[in-house]
Amino acid sequence: MSETTTGPASTAGLRVGDVIIQLDNTPVTYVQSLGDALLSKSPGDTVAVKIYRGSQQMTVNVTLGELPASSSSSSSI
Repeated sequence: MSETTTGPASTAGLRVGDVIIQLDNTPVTYVQSLGDALLSKSPGDTVAVKIYRGSQQMTVNVTLGELPASSSSSSSI
């Protein structure tokens, strides 16, 4: 994963170091499960992203954007 300061995740308030544990109702246990959860989503969809920030658990709503053309997936957070 790479860091950007202008993408949908940053706009929604996600920070470097946040640990994503759930996307909508789908548990995220490893990086591939996050990609799998995004496969059923489209750019413009809003998803609830449950995270740990340090010891605090919180949910952030993220409106999905499109990946640059060089990527192989259709959605990003």
